[in-house]
Amino acid sequence: MWLFTQHGFYSVIVDGANREYVFIQARSTKHLQNLRDKFEVEDQIVHVPYADCPYVLRIKRQRWLSLAADLASDVRYTSFLSAASKQRDRLGPRFVVGLGDLWRAVGEVFRPNKIGAEK
Repeated sequence: MWLFTQHGFYSVIVDGANREYVFIQARSTKHLQNLRDKFEVEDQIVHVPYADCPYVLRIKRQRWLSLAADLASDVRYTSFLSAASKQRDRLGPRFVVGLGDLWRAVGEVFRPNKIGAEK
C-alpha cells in the first residue's frame, strides 16, 4: 500500500518472514520520524542501503491497523495539497512539489479520450 499523508509518503508491506509484522518503508528518514513523533511509535528506524525505500519501521500488524486508523482520523483539512504545503519544512520542499506533479499525472490517466484512460 502506498500512503501519502501530511506526515510523509509510506509504502507498507507485510513481513514475508513473519506475517504478524509489517514494514513501513519510506524514502526519507524524516517522513518516518514525523510518523514516530506524531503517533508515539517507539520502534526504531532501520536504514537499508540500496533499497528502493531505504528507511524502514517494522511494527506489529495490530499496531499498524491502529496507526492507520489514527492517520485517517487525523484528516482535518479540506485540501490535501494545501495541508502538505503547510508542512513543507517537515516534508521537504521537493516532496511537496512532487505531490502536485503526481496529482497532475494521475489526472492525465483519467482524462477522457486519452489512450488507455479509465472509464
